[in-house]
Amino acid sequence: MLLNREGLRSLSKINIEALIQNKGKANFNFFKHLSPITMSILLDHLPIRARVSRYKDSFISILTDIVAGSEKAKREYSRGDIAFLTYNGSICIFLKDVKLDKPMNPLGRVVKGFEIIESLNSGDSITLNLSQEETDL
Repeated sequence: MLLNREGLRSLSKINIEALIQNKGKANFNFFKHLSPITMSILLDHLPIRARVSRYKDSFISILTDIVAGSEKAKREYSRGDIAFLTYNGSICIFLKDVKLDKPMNPLGRVVKGFEIIESLNSGDSITLNLSQEETDL
């Protein structure tokens, strides 16, 4: 199997595994073409270990120390979409369809384990890392 310089199977699709302490795991597909600069910075920071915050019933936020500017940002996201909030360096996972005041950089989608993401509460511990498991939308 041919791998690129980051050890990834695809030049665009990146399989990410989210391990949630005492709850299980979920899988995400991130896509470099959605926000290539943000994605490169994010990949350099893996694994990401953080606590989550829940914003009402709209989204889960994972605060990181990633600094990246606005890139192909948009204001509308669907349930299961994942985006990067530039002003505080958060990775956000949307629990329902939303229209935002602040645009975010699109990253990808939850492809497995969305019910675990929905069950997250503020303070839960999460680890994001590259996954060897093939996942599809």
